[in-house]
This record gives sequence, structure tokens and C-alpha cells, in this order.
Amino acid sequence: MKKTKTMTTDEQQFAEAVRASAQQIWQAGLGAFGKAQQESSKMFANLIKEGKEAQSRHADAEQAHQSKHFSAMSDQEFEQGVARALDKLEMPTKKDLHALSLQLDALQQAVLALTKKAAPTAAKKSPVTLSTAVSRKKTVASKDKVLGASKPKPSTARKKAIR
Repeated sequence: MKKTKTMTTDEQQFAEAVRASAQQIWQAGLGAFGKAQQESSKMFANLIKEGKEAQSRHADAEQAHQSKHFSAMSDQEFEQGVARALDKLEMPTKKDLHALSLQLDALQQAVLALTKKAAPTAAKKSPVTLSTAVSRKKTVASKDKVLGASKPKPSTARKKAIR
């Protein structure tokens, strides 16, 4: 035999209040969970945005650092780098061109000196002007036509030297 205890009205009211309170706590928990999901999506999007901005700031700072480093490079270092690149490409440098210019000046002086030495001996012979040289060439060419002579072919030794 079971004894069932019947609840009094006060007890029933108290139980109903506890159930209502538990129901409200359960609903508040569900609301908090929904709100947390919603806020976490927003928070995640905000964190991504802030991360992109931080990455951009870092890239800008790195680029500024590199440009400072490049601008700090002295002109001499830059010229040395260019000289190394030109050397790899086998391009003449400013020094090479200057040396060639000096050699050219020396050759011009030597030719001038030889021309002055040859001038007194050439004065004893009859002077050859452009017009006499052209007329001599025409005369030789006309004799070759009349006689049917052809120009001699260069020797094979000379051909090899030309190549």
C-alpha cells in the first residue's frame, strides 16, 4: 500500500514557481547561446578585418624599411653594382672607353709624325692628286677591257688570312 501525499496549495504554488523559473532559465540559456553564435560570427568577421589591416600595416612598414635601406645605399655602392652587371654583360666601362680614347690619340700622333716624315720624300716625286689618281685608274681599267685581262685571283694563303 502506497501512501500518496497530496500537495497543499502552497506546495503546488511553490512547485509551479520553480517550474516557471526553470523554464525561464532554460529559455535564457537558449537565448544566450543564440546570441553568442550570432556575436561570434560578427566577432570572427571583425577579427578577419582587423587581421587584414594589421597585415597591410606590416607590409607597408616592411616596404618603408626596404626603401630606407635602398636609399641609404651610397652612390658608390650603386655604381659598383652597375659596374658588376656591365662586366657580366661584357660591356665596356668608362675606364675602358677612356683607355681606348688615349690609344686613339696616340695612334693619331704616330700617323701625323709618319706623315710629316713622308712629306719631304713625297715632295721630290711628282705629286699625286685625286684627279690624277682617278685618271690613272680609268686608264688601267680601259687597258684591261681592250686586252681582255681579268683581275688576278687572290692566293689561297691570302684568303685564309682574310677569314
